[in-house]
Amino acid sequence: MKIAVLMPRETFFNQFLAQCLKNALARQGAEVLEAPLCLEGVELAEFCRLSRPDAVLEMNRTRRQRPELPRDVLHAAWMVDFDAHALADFSDSELLYCFDRSWVAAFEDLRRRGLVSFERAAWLPPASCGETFRPMDGEIRWDFSFVGHLPGRWTAEEENRILLEEPPRGALRFGDLVPRLERRILDYNSGRFLLDAPHLPGVNLHLVQGILQELGYAGTLDLSDERLRYDLSVRVSRMAFRAELLSLALAVSRNAVFHGGGGWESWPEFRPYFRGVLEDQSRVAALFGASRIHLHNGVANHFRFFFCLGAGGGLVHLRQHLLDQDDDLAALGFFPGEHYLSATREDFAEQTADALRHPARLEAMGRRAAERVNREHTWDQRVEVILRQLRELRDG
Repeated sequence: MKIAVLMPRETFFNQFLAQCLKNALARQGAEVLEAPLCLEGVELAEFCRLSRPDAVLEMNRTRRQRPELPRDVLHAAWMVDFDAHALADFSDSELLYCFDRSWVAAFEDLRRRGLVSFERAAWLPPASCGETFRPMDGEIRWDFSFVGHLPGRWTAEEENRILLEEPPRGALRFGDLVPRLERRILDYNSGRFLLDAPHLPGVNLHLVQGILQELGYAGTLDLSDERLRYDLSVRVSRMAFRAELLSLALAVSRNAVFHGGGGWESWPEFRPYFRGVLEDQSRVAALFGASRIHLHNGVANHFRFFFCLGAGGGLVHLRQHLLDQDDDLAALGFFPGEHYLSATREDFAEQTADALRHPARLEAMGRRAAERVNREHTWDQRVEVILRQLRELRDG
């Protein structure tokens, strides 16, 4: 099978991830086509005309968003987040791979209701690259480490954006809405309604609408501005959750180091611990080995979970939301206390402080986790599934 791997943006991480997938695909017998990481419009159409791929594997974009892709080329979309997408975007790909297991049933339900279309939806968790993320002996330098994007604090210009203007309430500024939204987001139960309804994109936008009604506004927000949609659906959550995670860690130990992109310099409370962007994933692997506990929040089975555990590092998953559960990890063979730490804001300090007092326990946990990751959760095992399903679709 001739296959191309595409990414939505040209970033260091996406380059690394694409190469992991390409190497694994080649080892599994696929013919991996050389192509720019990001192909748009006529460039994609011309690439398909000249190279004639059987399939395209693409992260975070569906066939609906790629109208120039020929119909005889299979499209496998791996959706690793969806809050910045419109619901209609999740359509037309032959394979719709979901980062989170709960999304599969939700999208199947949406398809039955005619709101999205695809041939097959399946769960595709990340994996680890054993060549980069493997246990290494080295000096422990940090109690806590974190690698990730932290958006900058809101600027005055952003806060002064007018969202709605209705008599008699007058103008609603972005800066008036966001503190209320942050409090809702940090409410552990804020996603409870999703247990009885499809897990739709735009969770925060449901919360926004409720706040508008409480404030006496009858209208809805105009979200045609992509920046505003991103700020309300993604950025505000990332800021609120990650600021809480980092603050909880610093309350336990100031021996910490943070890396990542975004606007770290605008956060005075985190700036002393920030050491810039780690572009080389081998340096990320070294960081896992040099810290007792790596900090993780959000979707449990994230890239950083597999990378850190594959390197034998200790990790704590902070469950900040009703949907941030460990069920997916259990389905993959990972259990709290055996392979990683799982905490809520109420017991984070107790659990992590106790773990730091017992480093041998953390090291044993890391060894067990690394063994499981490198035995059962490699990119070769993931692409074996992808290729089998693509061939089934191709062969009818």
